[in-house]
Order: sequence, then C-alpha cells, then structure tokens
Amino acid sequence: MLVVFLITGVFILLGILYIFHLKREIRRIIEWIEHNEHIYSVNVFDKDIENLALSINKRIKEDERKEHQLKKQDKNFKKMVANLSHDLRTPLTVIIGYLQLIRLEKNVNEPVNSYIEHIEKKADYLKKLVDDLYLLFWSEAIESEVDMKSINITEVVTSLLKEYIQNSKRASEQLDIRLPHGNIWILAQEKILTRILCNLIDNALKYSTGDIMFYMWGESEYCHIQISNPSDYISDEELKSIFDLFYTKDEARTKSSGIGLYATRKLVIQISGDIQVNYEAGIFTVSIKLPLI
Repeated sequence: MLVVFLITGVFILLGILYIFHLKREIRRIIEWIEHNEHIYSVNVFDKDIENLALSINKRIKEDERKEHQLKKQDKNFKKMVANLSHDLRTPLTVIIGYLQLIRLEKNVNEPVNSYIEHIEKKADYLKKLVDDLYLLFWSEAIESEVDMKSINITEVVTSLLKEYIQNSKRASEQLDIRLPHGNIWILAQEKILTRILCNLIDNALKYSTGDIMFYMWGESEYCHIQISNPSDYISDEELKSIFDLFYTKDEARTKSSGIGLYATRKLVIQISGDIQVNYEAGIFTVSIKLPLI
C-alpha cells in the first residue's frame, strides 16, 4: 500500500513539475509572439504544442514576407509619383515662360493681358505644388539609397548663392552672406544638400519681411548653417509643429502646401545632420548642423 502511495505521489509530483515547465514554455512562446519573433525551440514533449509553434513560425514568416512586399510596393509608388511630378515640372515651366513672353508683346490689349497675368499666377502656384509633391516623394523614395561622399560645402554654397544673386533681384537685394575663408568638408550627397539649401533660401525669400542673413562656419566638429529673416509672429506651439507634414499657418494656407520644411528635415536627417528652428525678437532662424569629416 505504501508503495502505491509513493508511486502515486511521484506521478503527481512529476505532473506538477511538468505543468510548471509547460507554463514556463508557454510564457516564452508568448514573449516571442509579442516581440514578433520566431519561436526557436519548444522544450516540451507535446506534439500539439510543437505543431502550434511551427504554425506560429509560418505565420510570422508570411507576415514578414507581406511586410517586405508592402514596403517595396510603397517605395516603388513613391518613386513613380516623384518621377511623374518631375515630368510635370518641365511643361509647366515652358507654359509659364511662354505666358511671360506673351505679356511682353506690345500689341496685347489690357483685358487679355490681365487674363494672361491671372493664368500665369495659377500656373506658378501649380508649379509650386508640383515641386513640393516631387520633393516630398523624392525624399521618401531615396531614404535607404543615400550615397554619401566627401563634399566641399564651401564651394557648393558659394556656387549656389552666386546663382541666386545673379538670377533673382530680390535675393541680390536681401541676402546678407557670411561664409568662411577656408574650405569646409563634410560627408553628404551634393544633390540632397543643394535641395535642402534651395528649399530654405526659397522659403526665406518668400516669407521674409526684410533682409535675410545666411551664415556658415565650422566649429566643434560640425559645419553650422544659419538662415535668419524677419518674420510675422510665430508662437512656441507653432514652432513645435513647423516640421509636421502639411502644417501651415492659417493665414498662409493659400501660399504653402506644408510640405517644404517636413521634407527638408527628412533630407537633413538622411545626411546625418540636425535641424532646429527658433523665433526670437521678430527673427525666425533655421539652424543646420552637419558633421565635419
């Protein structure tokens, strides 16, 4: 009788230990599932639980495949829209150019001239939207394709600012430029860097109520670029949202798509930089910091 009790006790004890072990394995499986990880091993002698683990692994693998496929489709879609936007820019530029030539004709009467001026304004606005759309999808599409190279940022900035001064009367009158005498080298992609600077300069020219300060210098392992201009009042709450996609001030909704600064920030981050904004004493400042080589 004692032997029976002992054997029964041993089986009960083994059963309890197995249940505790089973619960521990189930907790491990739950942790793997919560972290969307594959179940690497199941240390139980239960075919049903092992089959469950195999089924979960198959499901995780299938989800990973679908996620990869969706990311690829999303990237291809962004490239397609970026290319389409780029293709739309050329005919729009031509249309605007011809409208300007027509307005210069001496035999164009006043009603027709006013119509052409109205069409030109709408075409300019449409081109700005197309440019912003291209910038948005281009910045998203190249996210994992940035080819970083050594760049003499002093040369790039000098050349770009010369173009602005030569081609824009407003830029030649408003830009106050201070650049370093020596060359500053950074690791970046020139196309991205140029797009960032053009976006910020265009933004300053569009919204500034006075002179625009463009300063660049090297200090403490970083190249610093600062673009400042007088601006209408911007609250702290608005500054926090200024890099959000589609964010615009209420009074500027007809002028801005709310894409420019969002895309600019993405591009700065893609070349390992940092961008900050500040508003103090009526001056709006954008500060960029890029690592030196």
